[in-house]
Amino acid sequence: MSHLSCYKLLNTIGRGSYGRVKVAIHTPTDKQVAVKIIELKNITDQDFKNFEREIAILQKLDHPHIAKIHEVIRTPNRYYLVMELIPNGDLQTHLEKAGKVEESKALYWFQQLIYAVDYFHKKHISHRDLKLENLLLDSNNNVKVGDFGFATPMRDGCFLYTFCGSPHYASPEILSSFPYCGTEIDIWSCGVILFSLVAGYLPFDENNYSIMFAKIKNAKFKMPPNFSRPLKDLIYRMLDPDPVARITAQQIKNHPWVNINIPPYLLYSPNKKTLRKLNSESLLRVSNPLRERSLSEFSIAPRSDDLSSEDFSNQGDNELYLPPWKYGFSCKMSGEDLAAHLSKILVDLKLKWKSESKFCYKVCYEDSLNSATDDLAFYLKIFKDEDVFILTFQDVAYRNPLILFDLFSKIYVSFDKLNKQLN
Repeated sequence: MSHLSCYKLLNTIGRGSYGRVKVAIHTPTDKQVAVKIIELKNITDQDFKNFEREIAILQKLDHPHIAKIHEVIRTPNRYYLVMELIPNGDLQTHLEKAGKVEESKALYWFQQLIYAVDYFHKKHISHRDLKLENLLLDSNNNVKVGDFGFATPMRDGCFLYTFCGSPHYASPEILSSFPYCGTEIDIWSCGVILFSLVAGYLPFDENNYSIMFAKIKNAKFKMPPNFSRPLKDLIYRMLDPDPVARITAQQIKNHPWVNINIPPYLLYSPNKKTLRKLNSESLLRVSNPLRERSLSEFSIAPRSDDLSSEDFSNQGDNELYLPPWKYGFSCKMSGEDLAAHLSKILVDLKLKWKSESKFCYKVCYEDSLNSATDDLAFYLKIFKDEDVFILTFQDVAYRNPLILFDLFSKIYVSFDKLNKQLN
């Protein structure tokens, strides 16, 4: 870990509620960096926890289109975050000055964005605040995804509930307070970004938020007639109000509008040996004085023909890509058919449930669905991953995990029999 004396602080380029951002020179290499100075006296305990989480997430990411954190230095009164200097502002400011961009330019930036999004989704991270203001432009006018303040790990078997990000970029399930997995809300935000780049304005923008939210929930927006047919198709699939049917990052990469003249470096995935070599030769080593939280938790992960429980606490920090984020049961029947069969199986197992949304259920042991929280056993949710549908579980009441394991095993056996009948 470097000492603060290795940096010569220069002019202030930004201010916020927690502190300020300065340009600095890394004196051993004479390279310019940005230093975010956080005054500890200005932040609450919850802010500090969020700040720790953001740093921990950024230190796990290494992608050419994600803003890099080089180093964290702590003094008794301040945190100094040494970041990559990204000098050319953000895409929102660019659009305000230059107006809409041609599809070719939008494609150039969008390829960079979606490959970055697919990268951190594969690392089990959801950004949750993707918007034009958080897409920064470097000295070569390439996009860098920044501000991971709302980002969170996506843990197998767990859903997210927090409303965060900008209302104009929020997905229908966020506005409806439905449980969500994380990837699908980032894709919706990317759809809003892509539309805005080519149109020059937001697809959902009303002075009255109630009207705007109603339009978002029903995906009611007017597609400009000058958009090409492939672009229209992509945006409609990204702004699908049904999160189960919404296109994924991997599918976007293969879409005809996107999969054109992909820069070779975006297609390159270095192996671990190469990655270690690159890290050892990097300008500034990342040091992490912050404590890491364990991801260890009991989670059930039956996958097609295999039923297993997985503990993710032993996943190394140096993993380039974690295993694909699939948990629960995967099958190739439609989401509607899967939901119908699920309802029948729950009846056969004498379980009670009610729908939170079209593909999300609260499942209870007790007769009353409106009783205390302790009576709530778990959530079941159906979502789409590539060309299959996944049925996922979340233990809400934190009952005896062996009881839940037995229950999930029974559901799995029921679906296994069903799959054999269908085949």
